[in-house]
Parts: sequence; C-alpha cells; structure tokens
Amino acid sequence: MNFTTTFLRITVLVLLLAIGLAPDLLYAQQFAGGIGTQSSPYQIATATHLDNARNFTSAHFRHTTDIELTLYNHSSKTNSTCSRE
Repeated sequence: MNFTTTFLRITVLVLLLAIGLAPDLLYAQQFAGGIGTQSSPYQIATATHLDNARNFTSAHFRHTTDIELTLYNHSSKTNSTCSRE
C-alpha cells in the first residue's frame, strides 16, 4: 500500500468512528454524563436533565443528587417541559 491509500483508509475509519460517536456526544450534553445504557446510565443532576429524560423512554438513568423542583412548574399537562417561575 502506498501513502495515499493508507491515508484514505485511515481518514474513512476516523470519519466512520466520528459518525458513530456523534449521537452519544450529542445526547451526553443533555445529561450530566453516561450514554444511556444499563452499565452507563444517563446521569440526572438538574431539573433540566430530568425534563430531558422524557425524550429517551428506552434509556437507563441514575439520579446523582437531590433535585430542587420548587422553582419549576409544568406549563401544561400535555407538555411537561419545566420552566422557571
């Protein structure tokens, strides 16, 4: 193999890995950590993290701290997005 072929193969491999990891990196920003699996559950540390959990019904979660919800209210029964009062 010459340099160009090796470089192209490595570039394709890196891109494929990046595409495969992109969803995990995106979802990780919505939680305090974890990737949503049983062995690495999404970590919930804030009311916003708790609110985000409703979008991942098949994922695993772990609360990492007590969450203060007295400053938040549900805007409606059909939309459970938390908002500050």
